[in-house]
Amino acid sequence: MGKLFTSDKEDASSRQRLLKRARMFLGSHVGPEWDWRQGDLTAIDIAAYAAGSRFQAELRSDFYRHPAGYKKLGGVANTPEAPYFFRRYSNILHFMRRKNAFYARGEKRPQPGMVMVLDWPEERGRFNFSPDRIGVVLEVENERVSKGILALPAPSGWVVAEVHVLANSPSDRLVIGYGDLPCDEEKTET
Repeated sequence: MGKLFTSDKEDASSRQRLLKRARMFLGSHVGPEWDWRQGDLTAIDIAAYAAGSRFQAELRSDFYRHPAGYKKLGGVANTPEAPYFFRRYSNILHFMRRKNAFYARGEKRPQPGMVMVLDWPEERGRFNFSPDRIGVVLEVENERVSKGILALPAPSGWVVAEVHVLANSPSDRLVIGYGDLPCDEEKTET
């Protein structure tokens, strides 16, 4: 295992970049023909897409150092060669836990730019993957997420939207924790 960031400053900087990039995706949409199993990573894969190539490289590297944990989550096909590997929520959560960058609700105050992890309480048979959704924390109020950025079902596909999370609402109770992902550095003009 190991810590993802070497300092609180690096942690905060990565969160700011992730939040800035996630905001750019608000309103992004994929149609009903999009295939989450075989399709490319898109803006509706908010956290993984916003974090960019640094996250993908670190997730790939972590897989090759410790493949058994990832294969336990998704079987022998759950490898970086699978199109869904980088969007699979259980892989992202496993990575954050391995890097000591996941905080169960109540362990640490959420911050804008953190990844928020949601899990529905109901069972869905064979397709009951956990967690159910990963988004990005947009705003925090009284030690809890008050707004987030999530991919939501739309009449014709999926859309990236700003979601208000009311205190003690069913949506609020779905948030099980928060975490940090490494995010690409800002590109500077030379």
